[in-house]
Amino acid sequence: MLTGDQGFLCRNVYVREAIDTKHEFFIGIALDRDRGCPVIKYSEHGHLPYEEIMKRFPEDMNCIYVDVMKGVDMKLLLTVADTLGISQQKSQLTFILKHLYDLFMERDGEIVELAPLILSKDNQLIVSHAKIKIDESSLYR
Repeated sequence: MLTGDQGFLCRNVYVREAIDTKHEFFIGIALDRDRGCPVIKYSEHGHLPYEEIMKRFPEDMNCIYVDVMKGVDMKLLLTVADTLGISQQKSQLTFILKHLYDLFMERDGEIVELAPLILSKDNQLIVSHAKIKIDESSLYR
């Protein structure tokens, strides 16, 4: 959205501490319109935007399709950490994924992305940036 010559008045500035990063991951949930269900996508290439990952490393984008009638399969969520090579952070990652999915479903999400999800040098998972797009027709709720 272009702001014109006047721009917008900045009311807040957020500053965060620098993070000593060991690795960055991409985690996202989107609505797969062809299959009619949410899909959880994840990749070890979190230093790149989603479109760039799909262009350069499409084989590295992993997907979990979720049956909305059954809900998210926690056993599948547990395998994500193993696939990404961060088994020690399995409980932390599963917690993040489950709550991300709940947010996506409760708010009628179209896209929810954590890019990047950072593994810090002290082995903590940190959400550095999040993108959320909500279905406009559900905003009245």
